Amino acid sequence: MTYLQKYRAYIRDNPKGYWFRRKLYGWGWVPATWEGALVTIAAAFAIGLTFANFSLKAETGIVEQQDVTDFITNFLITVVGLALILYWKGERPRWQWGIPKE
Repeated sequence: MTYLQKYRAYIRDNPKGYWFRRKLYGWGWVPATWEGALVTIAAAFAIGLTFANFSLKAETGIVEQQDVTDFITNFLITVVGLALILYWKGERPRWQWGIPKE
């Protein structure tokens, strides 16, 4: 069995229905279901829109304090919202180095 096949088996072995499984190396999560993938894509899209909106305002050369505040607020709301979903719908995080032997 190749490493990629072992990795796929690890992600698919999901009896508790977690949306996110632990990363194989390090600390964090990867999407394990279509719901997890959708949340990840939506968060990336929201962060991209936040940066694009700020970038368009910055191109005019006039960036006001409210623009910076809006940028930071939108970015933090998205990141904190994603973190809450990861903790709620994902495995408990821990450091991991490779496919568990369990």
